[in-house]
Amino acid sequence: MSGLKLITYPGDFRAFKCLVAARYNNVTVNTVENFEIGKDDKTAEFLAMSPLGKVPVLSTPQGPLLESNAIARYIARMRNDTELMGSSFWESAQVDSWIDWCNNELELQVTMWIYPIFGFMPPNKKQVDRAKIGVETVLAVLEKHLQSRVFMVGRKVTLADIVLVGALVYPMKMVFDAKFRSKFPSVTRWFMTCVAFPEFKDVVNEVNLCQREMPLPKGKPKKDGKKGKKEQKKKQEKKPKKEKKKRAPRPKHPLDALPKSSFVMDTWKRTYSNSKPDYYKCMEWLWPNFDAEGYSLWKATFKFQEENKTDWLVSNKIGGYIQRLDAVRKWVFGVMAVLDTKAKLGHYVVEGYWITRGQDIKYVIEATEESETFNWEKIDFAKIDDATKQRIADQWCGEKLADGTLIDDQAIFK
Repeated sequence: MSGLKLITYPGDFRAFKCLVAARYNNVTVNTVENFEIGKDDKTAEFLAMSPLGKVPVLSTPQGPLLESNAIARYIARMRNDTELMGSSFWESAQVDSWIDWCNNELELQVTMWIYPIFGFMPPNKKQVDRAKIGVETVLAVLEKHLQSRVFMVGRKVTLADIVLVGALVYPMKMVFDAKFRSKFPSVTRWFMTCVAFPEFKDVVNEVNLCQREMPLPKGKPKKDGKKGKKEQKKKQEKKPKKEKKKRAPRPKHPLDALPKSSFVMDTWKRTYSNSKPDYYKCMEWLWPNFDAEGYSLWKATFKFQEENKTDWLVSNKIGGYIQRLDAVRKWVFGVMAVLDTKAKLGHYVVEGYWITRGQDIKYVIEATEESETFNWEKIDFAKIDDATKQRIADQWCGEKLADGTLIDDQAIFK
């Protein structure tokens, strides 16, 4: 169907579900550029479509359609073969159940947490603290459900996944730091699996997980004439300030104390991230700019490959490992890959390639005990051959290796 236009402001998380569903169903949905809340939603033309002035609104040849979930369902039902509403009557009911659950339980809590940061609501710490508790309670339900599942309903992405992921994009980027996410490894694994699909990426772009929770903005102090007089008296009666003791400077991390390198890790990470959709382009920058004296290259191979029988469990394993490496994020980049060798070997193979500051991998190993479950092999950059370079490029940038082995999943640490 042509002639569909989604009207809302840029970055509206409630629009994500509609646009991702459109990508999966190959439905063209145009969007309105530079729509301003407080201005464009007050016009007579817009109010004729949405009497309460709410967004998003889907303009269709038959007339306007309101409410984001209704719009998402409308688009999802345009094709049956993609099974966004489930593959059976029972699955369809499950999808609807999770959509309603998201609207009534999850969205309510996360918006109370992040809306004050956006400035949509006045900052109220007590209210936000209650919302945080509510979010944890709700995510615990989601965590339990996803511990034995790759997706919310059935064996593929449905509108249930799309709606829930859309509600979690901003919290995952803004307030769910590594400590918070560690309580919900299955939720994080599922979320990162979904946003890696091109249909999600086209809408929400690259999702970099939160490193530090964004704080609430400081509210403006209230003016009070009586309080002002009291403050003047206090100022007059002020006692001389005591000199504050200077804190001893924090010791530098050993990797920060190394000689300056021409290879800047942040520059490489930006180059890698900005190379999408063709990530192979970043390798053209890496090899001539890599500083083998200031950095080292390592191959990590899981010690117990025969245990890797179930794909989602293996994905969960590498996703959880990546989350627990925050202590070395400043100096390290790496990708863990799950190679689909199940038919050939009877199990999946987990291996990865890593760049770290300095010539030792010990800081990665010290960051989490889980690093001990991998064998770490240093690669001599002076002797690296084309085949090794190609394998690294394929695992970091592609979907299969040169020998045809498919890459079932990747976990990127950057």
